[in-house]
Amino acid sequence: MLTDEPLHGEIVALTRVMTYEISKTALTPLLKARPGMVDELSESPANRRLARRTVLDLHDRQAPHPEAGLADRQAAKIRRAFLLH
Repeated sequence: MLTDEPLHGEIVALTRVMTYEISKTALTPLLKARPGMVDELSESPANRRLARRTVLDLHDRQAPHPEAGLADRQAAKIRRAFLLH
């Protein structure tokens, strides 16, 4: 969502939730004022993806796919999407 990439899949809550949408226009000044926030925002999705990859690797031991540097790549995508070069 933060990288301007198309979404794949669907998220279904197990309990009642309230969600908020923060527009790119509203978020950009915050990211410019606090550049470290990009790294913080990229770590959680990277960790989830790494955990998912690890589970898949347990089933497919022939083709392990290490995700080294995933958080850094996610952060770079966020910076490009928000023009934070």
